[in-house]
Parts: sequence; C-alpha cells; structure tokens
Amino acid sequence: PNAFTLDDDADATLSNTKTFTDVVPGAYTVTEADPTPGFDLTDLTCDPESAVVSIDVDSATAVIDIGPGQTVTCTFTNTQRGSIIVAKEALPDGSVQSFEFSPSWGPAFSLADGQSNTSDLLVPGEYSVGETVPEGWDLTSALCDDGSDPAAIGLDPGETVTCTFTN
Repeated sequence: PNAFTLDDDADATLSNTKTFTDVVPGAYTVTEADPTPGFDLTDLTCDPESAVVSIDVDSATAVIDIGPGQTVTCTFTNTQRGSIIVAKEALPDGSVQSFEFSPSWGPAFSLADGQSNTSDLLVPGEYSVGETVPEGWDLTSALCDDGSDPAAIGLDPGETVTCTFTN
C-alpha cells in the first residue's frame, strides 16, 4: 500500500491505527519513516509472534508473513526526548562572576548571574551537572524543579527539567 501517517491521538485529524482488509496471504514489510524530530523509535512489536519473520528497531522495519484469514498487528512505539535547563543565580544580583558547569550530556559551559543554558534534546534517562565554585563564593543551593538532585537528574520522556544553582 501507499505511505500513510499515524498519530498518537494528539491531532484529531489523524488516526493512531491503519487497517488493511482482504490482504492476500504472503510476506510484507512495514517500515516507519524517520519519526518526528525529537522522537526516537524505542520499540517495535508484531502480534502474533508466529507471523514475524524479522524485526529490526534500528531500521524501523518489520517483515511479517500473513497466513490465510490471519490478522497481524504491528505497534511502533516512539519516545519523545526532553531537555535540561541550568540556571544561575548569584548574590548580589547582577554579579559578573562566571561560574563553570560540567554536564554529563555535553561540553562544559560558563554562566553568570541571570543566565541559563539549555541542553540539546536528550534521550530520557539519568543525567548530572555540577558546578565548580570559584574562590570566595559559596554554593548555597542547587535545586531541580522536578525534585531531582543535580547529581542524578531523572529525565522523563518529553520533560524539561530546570536546575537552578545559587551562590
């Protein structure tokens, strides 16, 4: 069949299923095109398993062999990426002191009072960020708005976590 588009029901104009009837028994290949930016294909299953010839999540492809009168359902699961924002607060306000940060998701960066740094889109998982405290300053708090410790930020699908460091 021709290409088609599915949705997760967020857009009422699209469906989240596509059904083909009166399919001639035989082998068929089903492939998902690249998912929407910011999403990753994280699972691909077909039921019943007896109809599966092969499944390759990396290529987003299922090869199935449909028998007479058989119904096969293939489910593609996409997971949305998230992001982490690191925000800097310094007392006194307006301080020009630069503070160095070391995140687990990318290169180090520096921030001054009132500045922030937003990560690229990240696969859900655990991340960390630490600050090197300059001489003459004290780190008085480091809090993430989701309750995570900055040393163990739990990033859920589609989540944006903001961690604020105050010196």
